[in-house]
Amino acid sequence: ITGENMQTVLDGAFDTNKTMTIYAGWTIDKLQITLSVQNATASVSADESANLVDNMDGTYTINYFSTITVKVTGAEGYKLDNITYSGNAQAFTPTGVGTKNNGQATISQIRTGGTITITMEEIMINVTVNGNTPAFVDEVTLSGEGWDDYAQSIAYNDAGVQASTFLPQWSAPAGTYNFAGYTYGDQTSVADQTLKAIIDSLGEVNKDVDITFFASWTGVAYQIHFNVTENGSLEG
Repeated sequence: ITGENMQTVLDGAFDTNKTMTIYAGWTIDKLQITLSVQNATASVSADESANLVDNMDGTYTINYFSTITVKVTGAEGYKLDNITYSGNAQAFTPTGVGTKNNGQATISQIRTGGTITITMEEIMINVTVNGNTPAFVDEVTLSGEGWDDYAQSIAYNDAGVQASTFLPQWSAPAGTYNFAGYTYGDQTSVADQTLKAIIDSLGEVNKDVDITFFASWTGVAYQIHFNVTENGSLEG
């Protein structure tokens, strides 16, 4: 029944002296969801009943009381910090938050439109150095700014510096050992490479990385001269 045909319908009922039951008609409300994301890519999905429409402007339209899932993959060097929803829903279930660069959230039985905000943060490389004190030496000395606790953190995206430049120098008591660089992992020597290249060699970087570099040493070489007297001899 519409405004245009209501009178005709009612007149027909009265002319035939019939009882008429008029039923209410309903259309489901449409809700608008806004997706706010930086330093990541995100996708929104739902089953057919949600009638999900991507408006191609960062917003989506769904049916009232629908359930949607948002999947997130961070850009290189970023991990998932948080996912929030500003609207009203029966349940909001995020996974993968705070641990790695990908995750998702399921928003169930949505009652009001709102904004899904995805927050990313930089992946950090947590570097520790170990003096690896050689035998017969009481202690070794570190020299370098910012290494008071033998540790520094650097963002993955800033780790394109030469490892040999970033890492501090060490010294042993004079006449004992010379500092010869660093090793890491399974005694792999730090060559002419960036810190980022070293981290990448350890596997996929999708969360914060902890790495320890061990100082390596070479002993100081000495020359020993033997003074053999006229009546003496040297063997061995």
